[in-house]
Amino acid sequence: MTVRDAFSVIGLPPARYTDEELHAAYRRKAAEVHPDRGGSREAWDELEAAYALLLTHGQDYAAPPSGSTDMLGSHTWWRWRTSGRLVRVLVVLVVGALVALLLWQLFREAASVGISWQFPAVFSGYVASWWLWWLWREAGRRAAKPITWFGVDTRSATAEGLRQVTAWLKARANAEGYSEERPYK
Repeated sequence: MTVRDAFSVIGLPPARYTDEELHAAYRRKAAEVHPDRGGSREAWDELEAAYALLLTHGQDYAAPPSGSTDMLGSHTWWRWRTSGRLVRVLVVLVVGALVALLLWQLFREAASVGISWQFPAVFSGYVASWWLWWLWREAGRRAAKPITWFGVDTRSATAEGLRQVTAWLKARANAEGYSEERPYK
């Protein structure tokens, strides 16, 4: 999306605007295209992207500085969290077995050099306690599920389920004194 496209989405002619003017135009357009008011999700996502682009003055601050889009650490973490409990426990057990082999080698090397057995024992005690904590944590953790919002699955939500969620949120907002004219207390 270009800056010119973003201006057309938000409903302003291309010019320089303050952040407050952009926010006011965004709020006006959001009242039209918000999914709770009968707009489509695609139009809402397009408005969000346009507003973010205009607030950053056409610069993409989300791009990594190196130009690389491969965020291996993030994907690895997500694969770990969404894998099943059995897989995670097996990985922890295998890692623990490898660490135990390394510690056994440490004991043997320490004994051959003449180092007292207490140092490797204390060191392996810390490692073993960390490993047992990790095993306990992963054995008790469920795999991450798809995001559900108040019991409604957002991937395959029916219109009736979304209406129920919207009605609940409006009732809660009215009970707490929030309104559309005054969204913040």
